[in-house]
Order: sequence, then structure tokens, then C-alpha cells
Amino acid sequence: MQASLRSLARSVVSRPTLSQSARLPLRLGAVRYAHFLNASEKEFNERVRNGGDKIVLVDFYADWCGPCRTLSPLLEAISEDGSTVIPGAPAVDLVSVDTDKEFDLAREFGISSLPTVIAFKNGEQIGNFVGARPMPFVEAFLKKLDD
Repeated sequence: MQASLRSLARSVVSRPTLSQSARLPLRLGAVRYAHFLNASEKEFNERVRNGGDKIVLVDFYADWCGPCRTLSPLLEAISEDGSTVIPGAPAVDLVSVDTDKEFDLAREFGISSLPTVIAFKNGEQIGNFVGARPMPFVEAFLKKLDD
């Protein structure tokens, strides 16, 4: 019994859960200046409301949300180091807000579905989308923000 469990564990661990074609590339997007994970209301105010003319994407998510776990890595991978740029897309900061911890922020922006992404510039909302979206949609969304 022990040997069969070890064999099963090795086969499960050694086999990838996704096919190679389903895996996301590591470098996908626009230049991102910074990522502020699990932002508090104070950090939100500093980065978003007082962020100046820099575009800030706010990812409203929850740990239990399956679609959030799909979208968040796409947003985080927009560019880890700023070396990959989507032509025509602006540089952005990313602020992640856990709606379970920052309920007041979620209520203020009328968040009723997760994930919700809202783009801000000069403290004003300039765009948004709801739901886990594929990378081509996210790229097109980013490009529209610079218009």
C-alpha cells in the first residue's frame, strides 16, 4: 500500500497539470511601474486617489474567487521588470485590493462581481471591466486607456 501511494504521488507531482500550449508566457504586457498587493485603504488613497497622471489598474479580488485566480496572474505578468511592452499601451501601476479585507473600498466602487478591474488616472476612473478575461482583451483594454 505504501509503495503504491508513493508511486501515485510521484506520478501526480511529476506530470504537469496543463498542456504546454495552455501555459501562460512569463512576459506578456505593458510596462508596469509597481505592484501593490493587498492594498489597505490608506495605500489605495496614496496610490490611486493621489497617484497623479500615472495610470493605475485596481484589481478587486478575493482569495476564494476562481476567476480572480485566473485573471490576477495575467495582470501581474503585464511586466515583472518592465522589459516587455505592448505597443500602444501605457505604463501602469497595479494595485490589488482584497475585497474580504477592504469591504468599504469594494462598497464605495459598487463591486458586486469579482474580479473587477478599474483603471484610474488623476484619481478619476477612466475604464473598467468585470470577469476573468483573456490576455488579448486585457491588451486591448490597456491600449484604449491611452486614447
